[in-house]
Amino acid sequence: MKPYERWLARLLHIFLTAVVLIIIFLKETEMHFAINNGTQYYVEAYLLLVTLTVLLYFVCSFLDPGYVVRRSADIETVVIFHSKDDVAELLKNEEDDDSETSKMIQNNARNIRLRQCGYCEIMQPLRARHCEECGRCVRRYDHHCPWIGNCVGERNHKFFFAFLCAETALIGWSTYIIFKAFVPELMLKEWFTKNWMFLFSIIFLIICVIVSGLLTLCHSYMMFTAQTTWEFMSRPRISYLKIFPEHYNPFDKGYLMNMVSFLCYCNYQQWDNMYTKP
Repeated sequence: MKPYERWLARLLHIFLTAVVLIIIFLKETEMHFAINNGTQYYVEAYLLLVTLTVLLYFVCSFLDPGYVVRRSADIETVVIFHSKDDVAELLKNEEDDDSETSKMIQNNARNIRLRQCGYCEIMQPLRARHCEECGRCVRRYDHHCPWIGNCVGERNHKFFFAFLCAETALIGWSTYIIFKAFVPELMLKEWFTKNWMFLFSIIFLIICVIVSGLLTLCHSYMMFTAQTTWEFMSRPRISYLKIFPEHYNPFDKGYLMNMVSFLCYCNYQQWDNMYTKP
């Protein structure tokens, strides 16, 4: 993804948000009447949600998602950590990315496979994946989101989830405000003349709230089950998952601990420490 494409996505997001806010605050809506009537708590609550949503968007967009840092001693570190006796073989290219000439180092004792990226030529930590859009390897890679112009990985996934929750709430509230603003008229032509802006706005908002709501549900499921979108969609082709039964997740610690780990853990997690057979 080129830099100008990232900025176009960000500018488009701000533009669409601004258009909806202008309609809500300047047209004869519930929000407009609340300002005139002095109902400040209603206006302040809405503006607080808008501010939170915009801040979370830019945090997701600009925060390092968890890029794997290139280090000259990557391979030596792996050999020392696992000992030479544990290095069994260099595996063939992994099926989940045919374009990469990737190598694996297998630890027999714990069945952990460390992958050498064919693009970056660095040893990937467990659950990391190379993003072709960003040109970098990302820890606990989830997906590349063109809307935020950034990858979603171990460092920014919780902020992305918070953004989805806030965005869904904001769009839902905005849809309610627009819906209440429709002016009833008996004649269709007069009705359309007075409500055309509200009509197009609510169609756009309904589409957005459906998309953001579904994404929120999907990432809630990923959070509670300790999965990533990439792992969920590509499990049969991922070397460290396809060896297990389909129902088993080696990173699952239970719904509550999965949620706590997802939302509260700040440092990079050592996934190889919890990678065990059933």
